[in-house]
This record gives sequence, C-alpha cells and structure tokens, in this order.
Amino acid sequence: MIFRNDKVKRIFSIFCVIIFCNLTVGCNYYRVRSGKVGEDQALRTIDRNDYKTNYYVLHVGDAMWEIDNFDLAHKVIKGELAAFEGAQLSMYERMLEGNGKRVTKNETSFTYQVHVYADSFSKVGETISINEVDVTRIDIFDINQGVRAASIIGTTLLAGVGGLGLLIIVACATACPHVYVYNGETYYFNNSLFTGAIAPQLERDDYKLMPDYFSNSDKYQFYVKNEKEEEQYTDLLELMVVEHEKGTEVYPDQEGNINMVKNPIMPVSIKDDGGKDLSELVGYHDGRAFVFNNSTAKDFSNVYASFDMPEDKANAKLVMQVKNTEWSGYVYHEFTKLFGTYYDNWVAKNQRKKSREEMEADQKRHGLPLVISVKSGDEWVDIEALDLVGSISYNGLAVQLPQELLKGDKLEVRVRSGFLFWKLDYLALDFSANDGFDLHELKPSIANGNRDKNFIDELSYADESYMDHPLYGDSTYVEYHNLPVNSNKQRTIILHSKGYYIPLAKYETKVERKELAKFKADGELSRFSQELFDIQFGEMSLTLE
Repeated sequence: MIFRNDKVKRIFSIFCVIIFCNLTVGCNYYRVRSGKVGEDQALRTIDRNDYKTNYYVLHVGDAMWEIDNFDLAHKVIKGELAAFEGAQLSMYERMLEGNGKRVTKNETSFTYQVHVYADSFSKVGETISINEVDVTRIDIFDINQGVRAASIIGTTLLAGVGGLGLLIIVACATACPHVYVYNGETYYFNNSLFTGAIAPQLERDDYKLMPDYFSNSDKYQFYVKNEKEEEQYTDLLELMVVEHEKGTEVYPDQEGNINMVKNPIMPVSIKDDGGKDLSELVGYHDGRAFVFNNSTAKDFSNVYASFDMPEDKANAKLVMQVKNTEWSGYVYHEFTKLFGTYYDNWVAKNQRKKSREEMEADQKRHGLPLVISVKSGDEWVDIEALDLVGSISYNGLAVQLPQELLKGDKLEVRVRSGFLFWKLDYLALDFSANDGFDLHELKPSIANGNRDKNFIDELSYADESYMDHPLYGDSTYVEYHNLPVNSNKQRTIILHSKGYYIPLAKYETKVERKELAKFKADGELSRFSQELFDIQFGEMSLTLE
C-alpha cells in the first residue's frame, strides 16, 4: 500500500514511533515483535471486507462478548452479541501472554481477532451500536503482526482519512505490578499497584477498590505480575473487606480510611479554564471523563466546582472517580529520553539521592499528581495531592475537607492536573458519617510465586521484607480465605498494597542539555506535554471528551 496523502503519511509515521516506545512510569506501549510496521504494512480498517479478522470482541467493564455480523459504517460499530468462548477465547488468553508460542495450522484462524473496549453501547432488539466517542481502546491480534495499535487518550479515532476508515491507535498498559482478578472464567487485568513509586524513597501504601465477582464466596484470588522491564518490590498485600448497608458506597482515602457515601451532592457549577460546562462529563460515573486538555491554561489544566453547603458541615468529603491517561506515560518517556546515555547517571545522582519530600515536590510542581484545593477568601489552599493511580481502571477516592475551610453556604473547589495527565469521571460532595460498617483485614492464605517461591511472610506484614519480582514475567498467585458473607449486607473489597519498583530504561541517544535546562521551571512537564501533543496531533483537531 502506498500513501500519496502527506497527512496520512505523517499520522502513520507518528504511529510507528509511538508503538515502539517502552515507557518507564505511566505505561509501556506494546512492542511489535514481528518487525517494524512501515507504510506498506500500515494499520488498515477493521471492516471485515478489508481486514482478515475472524473474531470481533466487545469489552465493557468486566464483561466480554463476541460481536456477530460486525459492521463499521459512519463511525458506528454494529452487530449482535454472542458468548466469546471455546478455542477463540483460549487463543486470546494465550496471545495475551505473548507472541512467542507456537501455533499449529489448525489454530491459525483463531489468531485473527479485534478487541474493542468501550464505555457503553446501545441496544435495539438484538442489534447493538457503539459510537466512536464511547470507544476507548482497540486491540488487533494477528499471527503475522502481533498486537497492534489501540486506544488514544480518551477517544479512539475511527477517522475516515482518504476514504480508508483508518484507525490511529496506540496500545498501552500501565507499568508497576499488574493485578489479574479471577472473574469465574479467566483472570481479568483489573488494576495496578503503587503507580509512580519508582524509587525506594517513594515506597507507599496504595488502596484500590476491587471487583467483587462472587459476593457469596468466602474466597478471593488473583495474580500479581511483572509485565514490564523493571524490578518490583511488594512489602504488603492485605485485603480489606467492608460490610455495610445496602445502597451505600465505600470510598477509601489515600491513608486507607473508610469513607461512607450515602447522599452525594452534585456541584451547582463545574467548569474548565475556558468556562465550558463539564456537568455532563463529570456528573456521572459513566466513563465519559474530562481529560484536562484545556489549552487556555498557562501551565496546568483545571476544573472549578462550586457546591451549596448545608448548615451541618461535619464529615465533609469530596468523592471522585479518577485514573491516569495513557498519554502521561508517553510524555514521561519522552522526558527521560532527553537524558540519553546519561539517564542511569541522572537516576543515581538525582532521583535516588533526593528525599521523598523533594521528589514529591518535583512531581507536584510539574503537574503529575492531581491537586485538590479549596478557596479561602481570595486564595486557593491545597488540601491534597493524589498519587498516580494508573490508567487501567477508574479508581474511587475520597478527600477529607478541613473544617476550618468550610465557611459560609458555598464551597469552591479546584482540581488541577498537568496537560492530559489525568481523567476525571466523577466529582461529588458528601457529608455522611463514617460509621455503620464492619472492617475485616485479611492476610494472604496462599502466595505462591514462580520459581517455587512462597511469599506468605513477605506479604503479610509491612516489615521491609519484600516479595521481589525482579524479572519480566515474574508472577505470584495470591488467595484469601474466610471473607465474610452476609446476604443482609453489601460487601466492598479494597486491596491494600505497599511497595515500589525500579524502571530499567536504557537509551542510546545523546543528551539534550538545552531541552533539559527548561525543566527547571515550574510546570515545564505540563507545557512539554502540550507541546508534544500539538506537534503530533494539533492539526487533526481531536475531540478528547
């Protein structure tokens, strides 16, 4: 295939560069192990008439179906849902493990699969429809090409360029330990642990809401895997099981405190830097999120929310659903690449010699954490900086509001991020008392690592005795017993982990000293992100909501 359109050439040159990037913090892009994808092998339409695909599969949340009678027209995918099972499911699970396994001639037909990840779909009769704006990722499996591009920052482009219906896609998965939870059929990639804790002094406790696939079971099981070029050290894996009244919700905060949410209050006004109303994006936990891409912000991108306050302001807390973007990992990779062959020296002399407080201050001044502020008089008072949570699943978090800042009948809140570093799916205010629940903290009953390692002792206590996963492919099977089962109560599961990891990035490029000097300025990583985005995608007029 030869492209005569310069814009198309440019898009695919970007695609080829991004897909080979091996990111160090936010995410790593899949590597095409069968060789470089050039213009003559450019990603084509996923339309069945143009691409040799035998199976189309839809993922929404934790559910997965095959799409029969697949059709793509006018940026809408249509078809009928059927069970995704048998040999094609087994092959999918094998392909997720890597492209190095032998495939027999009889198995070849099962390797051609397209997996569409979406936030939602509509259904009329037996026909489902998936709109472009609801697609978040597409994985294409091909025995000859491996896994190819998928997902771009919030909206996958099903763009009709030159009449070809081309997909501009970038496959991304978060770095740090990966957690695969058993859902009854397979182990589903659900979350990641302590994202961004890239040095021993950044070791931290991490609290993630986990799916409860079997609320009537007293057992919970998952795998923790190292699927990146990094060394991973986990000091604790504790399961926190909360029994509470049906119809209420549980949100942990960054310290692991349990916050009850019974009557969330939505903001009366919520806008971005340009004054655009965000209530449709942030008012519901539906996967349609604000991605902090407002280009009118000088250094950072902001959300401004205003709430009506009741007379009784006790137990005030913000509750939110957030995750990081895949783009944030790409930006960090491009930043570290500026160090070239000096990267190891930079890590040794700067990163690992700085204190935790210094490193956290560096992250904050560049916009990596999500900073929550409350307006007091004419000043914004920072009350919390949320650590990176990864890009796999939206994470529910609560932020306690200091009583001394809650004056009058209005509350003004600012949520701040670097350009395209976070997604904010939901923001509300709640005053429910944090009581009326039972908390059970469980240690692992089984923790079997590969190479015949037993990590029960290492994962049961935060004692600086670590489950070590120093190699790509290391994994540990973890199982918890004696979970409480009560049909009269609702159950929420939180995975409490503690640890850190060390990226093993290597660069052969030269040091870009002039570019690196710019990062002495506050907010430079955010501006760098916007600059990269404008260079690569500015002329495409992307919609990122």
